[in-house]
Amino acid sequence: MYIKNTCIFLLAFTCLTLSACSENLYESEQNKSTNNTDNTSISDYSATENGYISIGDNVVLEKDVSSIQVENKDFEIVPVKLKKFDFDKFGSTLFNNSTPIVNNEYDFTTYTYEDKTLIIYEGSIKYQTSLSNYINEIVVADDVPSKNIDNFTQDSLEFMTKDQAIDKAIEFLDKLDISYLKEPKVYALDVNTLINEQDLYQKEIEQDDWLQEMQERGKIKLKDEWNASDECYYLSFDACLENTKIYSNSYTIQQSDGFQVDGSKIEIMISEDGIIYCNIGDIYEKSNSETKQAKIISLDEMLSAVSEKYSQIILENPLMIKDVSLQYCVVPTKIDRDRSGAIINQEFEMVPAWILNAKEVVNARNEIMESNVNIIINAQTGEFIA
Repeated sequence: MYIKNTCIFLLAFTCLTLSACSENLYESEQNKSTNNTDNTSISDYSATENGYISIGDNVVLEKDVSSIQVENKDFEIVPVKLKKFDFDKFGSTLFNNSTPIVNNEYDFTTYTYEDKTLIIYEGSIKYQTSLSNYINEIVVADDVPSKNIDNFTQDSLEFMTKDQAIDKAIEFLDKLDISYLKEPKVYALDVNTLINEQDLYQKEIEQDDWLQEMQERGKIKLKDEWNASDECYYLSFDACLENTKIYSNSYTIQQSDGFQVDGSKIEIMISEDGIIYCNIGDIYEKSNSETKQAKIISLDEMLSAVSEKYSQIILENPLMIKDVSLQYCVVPTKIDRDRSGAIINQEFEMVPAWILNAKEVVNARNEIMESNVNIIINAQTGEFIA
């Protein structure tokens, strides 16, 4: 991934006492809503001249999502905890039965062998190789302005079919005991497009003093030569709970003093040598606590809450909602810290949530700029999560 797009999130916590503390971060309110959603559709909103659906002074809905149908299904509020991964169940797949060097740190364990590095945290694993590092330097899959993975349009590669790559990734995920939706996004990273994307990035570096400095200092490393053996598949799966997607982006809990939650992502790269990269986390598993049935507020109720909130905000242009869906997302319910402020225990709930992907257009210094806005609303209580 381009180095200039790397974001560093800083969470500052102030400790007022020397004793261990416990924080109640988020309380689900079970009785706020009254009706389950049953094929609710948008109604009674006026269409603007350009075809958008206006749902208030500052919010419009794109016409292609103006007749959203929500599947009638049961949702639950599920107590969860970060999953613990067992190296013995999958390590041999990544290291080809070789014995890596193990280094145990405070909250993670690192396994290294030749150019391969695996880091296991509670709830996540990251595995990378020298080839994946070169690829991640020039290929951007995240939804940011520099995203370029869509430039890889080839359907398959010579060393393996797309279906074979999916099967290989699924075999690995099953060893990790992760629940996922069966239809991943798959990109064939062919050598010609890899060369072209690196050439474009090199030109960008040459026009940017800061990027040039990063390259001179070895922070940006480009591959000297690409060949067909470097080709690979990039696969992105959605983690799920009861066949419903778990939200994958990171977000900050509004009611929890800015506590940040990492979304659930599953990313894998497969070359002719096997798995060369995986970035999996945060992944959760059910705890021993009982689940509770959730009553979902309707689509119209949710949009009314959005309209009311944004009517109180001064915007240069209306917020444009591009997509609406029901997914699960994680909210922290309790965090225990030791005397130093380090987290020693966390408790979470998986709650159904309305997810709105929106776009905001502003005029900054006579330049029209677009920014993505993600809104998360507790589908049981109607409260804004993020």
